[in-house]
Amino acid sequence: METKRLKNYEIKTKPIGRGQFAYVCWGRDLNQQREVAIKSSSHFNTSKKEATVMESYGSHPFLPEFYDFL
Repeated sequence: METKRLKNYEIKTKPIGRGQFAYVCWGRDLNQQREVAIKSSSHFNTSKKEATVMESYGSHPFLPEFYDFL
């Protein structure tokens, strides 16, 4: 499977999920040595707002953890 590198992440380019405006790929945080899901969206402003909201919630059992905005 093809991978690419962005900052400290290695990203598998084949999507594991897809929505109307975004898709999700598997990735690996090379600094923390953990698997992550990386969401890529075609709407930057909406993505930045979503990331800000996710970050403000902090840790919650019903929400995915937010690590970074690329």
